[in-house]
Amino acid sequence: MLRPTWTSSNIAQQAAGKHLPENLKGFRAEYDLSQEALSERAGFHRTYVSQLERQATDPTLDTMVAIAIALAVELTDLLSERKSPPATLLLERRPAIKAF
Repeated sequence: MLRPTWTSSNIAQQAAGKHLPENLKGFRAEYDLSQEALSERAGFHRTYVSQLERQATDPTLDTMVAIAIALAVELTDLLSERKSPPATLLLERRPAIKAF
């Protein structure tokens, strides 16, 4: 009998595929960041954020952490369904986005 091969990597990719693209666009809009600006902050090539938003590539956990840090949000905010503003905004802790 074959067993499913669920790994933390598979679970992270499923969560990312489901909510990351929409949440990424939403956070960029809230913080008035272009795809290029976010890419620079996260240390990616300028087209990588576009690929993530279009689901043209599967991000690694390291990639998702880098994006969360660049946006100054919790990783769970990127991967969860958003029915309300992210927790960081609800707590009136709007992240300060600094120019690099």
